[in-house]
Order: sequence, then structure tokens, then C-alpha cells
Amino acid sequence: NALTNEPLSEATIIGSKMTATTNDDGIFSVSKNDNSEILSILFMGFETIQIASERLTKDCLKIYLQPAISELDEVILKKYFTTGISKKTDGTFVINTTDFGLLPGQVNGDILQITQALPGVESVDETISNINIRGGTQDENNILWDDIKMYQSGHFFGLISAFNPDLTKKVKVYKNGTNPRFGEGVSGVIDMHSENRIPNSFIGGAGFDLINANVFAEVPVSKSFGLQVSGRRSVDDVLMSPVFSIYEDRIFQDTEITATENNVSSAEINSTNDFKFYDFSAKALLDLSAQTSFRANFLTIQNDLEFTETLLSSSNSETSSLKQGSTIGGFSWQQNWTPKFKTNLLGYGSYYRLSSVSEQVFTTQKLTQENEVLEIGIKLDGTLLLSKKNELQIGYHFSETGISNTQDINTPRFRSFQKDVLRVHIAYGNISLKAYEDKTNLNFGLRTNYFTKF
Repeated sequence: NALTNEPLSEATIIGSKMTATTNDDGIFSVSKNDNSEILSILFMGFETIQIASERLTKDCLKIYLQPAISELDEVILKKYFTTGISKKTDGTFVINTTDFGLLPGQVNGDILQITQALPGVESVDETISNINIRGGTQDENNILWDDIKMYQSGHFFGLISAFNPDLTKKVKVYKNGTNPRFGEGVSGVIDMHSENRIPNSFIGGAGFDLINANVFAEVPVSKSFGLQVSGRRSVDDVLMSPVFSIYEDRIFQDTEITATENNVSSAEINSTNDFKFYDFSAKALLDLSAQTSFRANFLTIQNDLEFTETLLSSSNSETSSLKQGSTIGGFSWQQNWTPKFKTNLLGYGSYYRLSSVSEQVFTTQKLTQENEVLEIGIKLDGTLLLSKKNELQIGYHFSETGISNTQDINTPRFRSFQKDVLRVHIAYGNISLKAYEDKTNLNFGLRTNYFTKF
């Protein structure tokens, strides 16, 4: 070593008729018959030199190797925390479930649990129904499934994600600098997409754990038409596992269910509860040509809870219930008009309903509450490639959102019903620029919202 004067062992000496390696003292030997050779001396991390074999004598010539210095190109980290999570130059985090590794404490690829591993994203009560991005609240997030707004995100009232990871292929999380087409959330955006390509062959699978059973399939009906289906259902009516019981204790703590079980007078009351959930999704994919494609999406989510109290002295029983569900559907048309210009048209509907009935076993009072949200809308996006690195995106979004709240009490008689509708016209544009050998990325966006009611 020319810098430290230390011997280099296992250096390789190569000639046209011979090879040799150095020992621990950096010494090697060659035959006198090879005096006419040019020897190349190689060692990892050092520059290769050449020397005539006739310079080698019994006096043991010292040969010095200079360390090789190389300049590395830009290093790109492909993994963020684990395989399948990457951070893009526009500041977004992308989760690719196709090749995803598990995070510590995770036993499956729960999409919304994974997002909480990202910096700036957490849940103060450790549920996926209350995700806080940059300190915001859940209702300040914009959660999209195939570009359709979701008003419900979890099963088990927030402990399990309602989106099947088998068909949810890519998730983008925006914390700041969000593209203006995602303007409905002031805190953050979670943009989920299912597989958008027609499979070449049948792909399917099924799974079972101590909470639910699931199945999924991707079916190529023809070269231009394909189907995707997936479903999950709780298994507590078949197998009441300790894990399911722990989940129940976690979500029903400090509620009427656990209060009855822990009440000192619970000896007079026998209480049982029946809880189940399921989800089902389907997607149809049609490619009329390389330039024209159609997609149709459907997703339904349901959580049902029934809580029965029986008064032992009179065998009088009352059943309370809580139902939470969502149904969404959409139809999209993508057209590539030229190699540089394409459009995407989406029409969608999103319906959410929460219904509860509370009956008291000691009284005749009955409380009914309902909350409904119905949103329909249309989105039109146009993307123009200004160059290989720069693009312009413009779009229009119209949405009509209706909400209704009902509260009904039989004793004393009281009924309240509220309904409201909000219509919004939205125009937006965004230009993306790359400069200085792609080391600088600039995004300029503008979004205008017109609320007809205000």
C-alpha cells in the first residue's frame, strides 16, 4: 500500500503464461523462465499496474500500489423502511403492495396501518379510522379509492383497513405540496389504486386468519377484457378466537357493552353481542385499443353489531344495533388522442350510511339515529406533455354532496331531521418542470372552487 506501507495479501499477478497471488506478507514469486513477460498486478480498491518480469530479482523489489479513487453517481434509495415503500421527487410516498415487505408488528399488508409508519402520519388512538396527517384530523384527509372519495375507511370500527391489499396495488400519500386536483383535503391525501392492467393469466388466492377469511381473483376473459374480484368476511360466527375477543375488548371499551358486563348489577342482566363485517370489490377492465380504455369499479363495505340485553327476573330482552356501511361505484374512460395528449373522464357515486337503534331493557325508551352521505360527481382530466420532462395538467370536477341526519326518540316523543346539499364546481391546473439535469423539480398549481350555495 503506497499510503500506509502495509503489505497487501491476496493481490493477483497475471501474465500470459502464469498467475500468482501474494501471501500475508505481500510476497509472490515467479519462475526464471518467465523473465520476458509483462505482469499485471490487480487488487480491489487499488489501481492496476504493469511491470516487466525481468525487474524481479532475489533482492525482492518493492512494488507500490496507489489506492483507486472513483466518483460515485447519484445514489437513489429504492426502499423506505421496507421493500415497496419509496419517496418520489415530488414529495409523495408511494406504497407498492405487489412487492411489499412487512413492517415490525404487522402480520399482513394493511394499507392504512402501513401509512402510519411514514413520518408526519400517525393515529392518536391507534386506529385507522382516525389518521392524523401533519396534526390534522381524520375529516381533513382526502381518502380516495380509484379516484373516488371514501367516507368510511375501516372495519371493526377502525381497527382494520377496509381495503383489500390483494387488489390495492399502489398507494400514494401526499403530506404537503399536493397536486391541485386533490383539493378536498386540507391535511393530507391517501390515493389508492387497484391493478389497472388486464392480466395475461389467471391469478387468484385465498387466506384465513383468526379474524377474517379472504379471497381474490384476477381473470383474463379475453385479450381486451378482464375482471378483478375480492372479498373478505369475519369468521367469529365460525371461530371465536382469542385475537377476535381482544379486538372486541379494544373497540367496545368504555361503551354500553362493556359497562353492562362490568356493572355490579350485571347479575340481573344477561348480555350478548354479535358482530360481523365484510367487504366486496369488483373491477371490469376493457381495452378497445391501445389508445382507448374503459374501467368500471364497485366496492361495498359493511359492519353490523347487535347487542342484546335480557332481564333475568322477567326474561324481558331488548336488542340494540349499530350498522355502518359504504357503497361506491365509478366508470372511467381514458383516451390517448396523440402521443403527447390524453384525457380521462370519471363519473362516480359514493354512499355512506350509519344507522343505530338503542333500546333500554329497564325502560321502554327507544333511540334511533341515522347519518347518511351521498356524493355524485364527474371529473375530467387532460394531460399535455410539453417535452420529455415537462407536462401540463388541467381539469374540471363537479360534485354534489348531500347529507342527512335523523334522531328519533319515542319517550318523550322527539324527532329531528336535517338535510343539506352542497354543489361545487372546480377548475384546476398544474405544470411540472424539471431543470438542472433533473436535480430541480418545480410544480406550480392553481385550484378554483365555486360553491353555488354560498
